[in-house]
Amino acid sequence: MPEFGDNYDLLAEKKVVNGDCSCNIKFSLLPTRPMRIILRKQIWRRARLLFAIGLGGFIGAFSLFAQPAGEVLRTAAAVRGLAVEEALEARPVHLRGTVTFFDENLYSRFIQDDTAGIYIQASTNTPPLTPGQVVEVDGASSPGEFAPIVVPAKVRVVG
Repeated sequence: MPEFGDNYDLLAEKKVVNGDCSCNIKFSLLPTRPMRIILRKQIWRRARLLFAIGLGGFIGAFSLFAQPAGEVLRTAAAVRGLAVEEALEARPVHLRGTVTFFDENLYSRFIQDDTAGIYIQASTNTPPLTPGQVVEVDGASSPGEFAPIVVPAKVRVVG
């Protein structure tokens, strides 16, 4: 087993007495030169790893905004039928349906087409809607909290 001074410089020593027992406690916070070099290498390894992970996350974030190649989803049932992994791909969506519920204070927006109803995520580009209006929604899929939803890029009232 290595001795105390093998890897660390001694900073302080204190004698502790508890009843009949006493012992010397050695305090050290500064590693010796060889240990400092090893620690420095470990820090740089970890820093490079964290940078690579961060860069990967940064690049991944841009892929969320990229329009993936593939077929545009045109029904609410098609969007709701996506698996979580598929919905995460932000697949393009174009829906035409009737507003069934809209409450700005509750962040609730639902439309219904001929196949199903679906939640439209809150966004700053959604005009005030009233139930019964016919709208066209262009956007992308998202997994939502409970079921796949639509993240709108553009909402137009058409009737």
